[in-house]
Amino acid sequence: MLSTTISTNPLSAVELQQGLVANQFRLCYQPIISLVTSKLLGWEALVRWQHPCRGQLGPSAFIPMAEKTGQISLLGEWILGQACQRLRDWQQKSGNPSLFVSVNLSPLQLHHPRFLWQVDRTLTATGLEPALLKAGVNGNGSHQR
Repeated sequence: MLSTTISTNPLSAVELQQGLVANQFRLCYQPIISLVTSKLLGWEALVRWQHPCRGQLGPSAFIPMAEKTGQISLLGEWILGQACQRLRDWQQKSGNPSLFVSVNLSPLQLHHPRFLWQVDRTLTATGLEPALLKAGVNGNGSHQR
């Protein structure tokens, strides 16, 4: 459950940097189920920040700051790596190599000069087939989930 505490102080770039360094971010996975067969098809990876003072925060609380400060690339690379590795583990444990993972991207990530290199490196490192990585791009510049 996301924190319902309302803080009058906006998050700072320093807090965001400290959260990244301290590994305060987590991925939650929402299953994607076929409506026809009721079988598990894959997972959507959703990022959360377990802030030490503010509790669990959803993306709308910190993605705009990450975009504004340029830290979205570092955060996005971490999300991509974690989601792909977790999917690979699930595929191996379940014996189902067709499971996929979906990640949400900021439009700013797509314009980063290292973005394609990051994706390629992550897929190579995890041994994940490229077709099993799905991406959604939020059109307004920040994640809202």
